[in-house]
Amino acid sequence: MIYSIPLLLLPFFAAEPTPPASPADQLVELAKEGAAIKNNFHAALKEADHDMPRVIAANEKYRADSLAWAKRASALLKAHPAEPATLDVILTMNQIYYVDDETLGILRERHFGSPKVLALFNSFSQDSRGSRRQFAEDVADKHPDRTVRGKATLALGRMDRIYLIDGLKKNPSFGGRLGKPDELRDRASRYLQRVVKDYADVKSDEEGATLGELAEDELAGLDNAERLEVGNLAPDIVREDLDAKSLKLSARSGRVTLLVFWGSWCGPCMRLVPHEAALAQKYMGRPFQLYGVNGGDDRDVAKKTVLDKQMTWPNFYGGRVRGGLAAVWNVDAWPAVYVIDPDGAISYKGYGDGIEEAVEKAVAEAERRLE
Repeated sequence: MIYSIPLLLLPFFAAEPTPPASPADQLVELAKEGAAIKNNFHAALKEADHDMPRVIAANEKYRADSLAWAKRASALLKAHPAEPATLDVILTMNQIYYVDDETLGILRERHFGSPKVLALFNSFSQDSRGSRRQFAEDVADKHPDRTVRGKATLALGRMDRIYLIDGLKKNPSFGGRLGKPDELRDRASRYLQRVVKDYADVKSDEEGATLGELAEDELAGLDNAERLEVGNLAPDIVREDLDAKSLKLSARSGRVTLLVFWGSWCGPCMRLVPHEAALAQKYMGRPFQLYGVNGGDDRDVAKKTVLDKQMTWPNFYGGRVRGGLAAVWNVDAWPAVYVIDPDGAISYKGYGDGIEEAVEKAVAEAERRLE
């Protein structure tokens, strides 16, 4: 016997269609995609190490991905210029591609008053007197937020000082993109003096410092722009050490001084430490002293590094990589190394190559003078 089983017919419900993402959601997702392109590129470079075919392939992929992303981003920005997330996409575009004049127009018209525009300053302030540099200058002059105006003014003065130091070299890296040395010096001075006059009390993002204090260091670096060269007298240093206690270095100490600007984040700096330690041991009891200047580390990180690496000599806490004592001494690459003779004259300036010979020569001359 055959039994039939009746089928139970259930009503069919069609799935609700997924609503299209809102413009705001699309922009947020696009900013995340752009950040992922940058992060993947950095990861690929790290993995490639020094394998040049892989490095080239990573760069080619990054360029292709960035271009494709920028085309989609430009269309969405034009369609929804007033969305708050539009600014985040522009910030990402500045990191992985280029902010063209049309996009800059959206930025100026719709998002000029946002504090986030400060994130554009590292690149915009280096534009060769073009529309991006003009935008940066306008933020310094006209932004509705006084804190943003102050930070923008300091950033412009700082960048002009950095370009001045580069322009004074025999072989400049930047090719005078922002102007000739005299122009850079005058413009940097105006910006930095304005910070001291109008924004000195504004708190910076740097440890415990005000904009006025940072600008004073930048102005000191401006004054030192052509002084910190071999044969010239080095300035004294009176600052805090890593424990926030007062520390002084007198350039005219009667001893040879080795002064090294370092940071735990700087591989070449850390590779130089054993050579510094060997020099401190070799010249113990002789007319020689060694001082360090930490930059770019939190105090706790700097103190741990000194302990771990057995850096037993005095160390100043110099602040950030581009501020503090690094600005006063116009440090543009790390490590920065000076050998100063007993009369305070700089006898060596460089990045650590040949310091053993420079110190040996200076100490030998100092000892001859003591005979």
